[in-house]
Amino acid sequence: MLDKPGQLLRAAALAQSYRDLHRPGRSSVEPLPYEKATFDAEIADPPYYDNISYSDLSDFFYVWLRRSVGHLYPEHFTPELTPKRAEIIAVAYRHDDDKEEARRAYEQMMEEALRESRRVLAPARPTALLEPLQRRLTCRVG
Repeated sequence: MLDKPGQLLRAAALAQSYRDLHRPGRSSVEPLPYEKATFDAEIADPPYYDNISYSDLSDFFYVWLRRSVGHLYPEHFTPELTPKRAEIIAVAYRHDDDKEEARRAYEQMMEEALRESRRVLAPARPTALLEPLQRRLTCRVG
């Protein structure tokens, strides 16, 4: 806890300096537009095998967003639907119903994405990967 006015002011100044440094964004497996060792930390929420097909799910909202604000952000709303080919997900229906091929494709794309992520991260800097809970929590009463 900050208990002195000077500590609070220094913390506020530090927070302001970091505000200008962060670069949130979305990206794909393709090379990121940053030089090697650009970032001091990374937090990512990568897809987990076949947990959720975000591109399929987002098509519902995308068509309405495209109609209402697409003209304001044309770089994000050019295609008719959300892009799916580059989505890292292990769903068999995108691989002629071959579950093993879907798993292999997923793992290869994740490896490429993590290598690219490592390239733009400065040496000895942290990466935090968020992982979904896959088990149900149950409670027995009595």
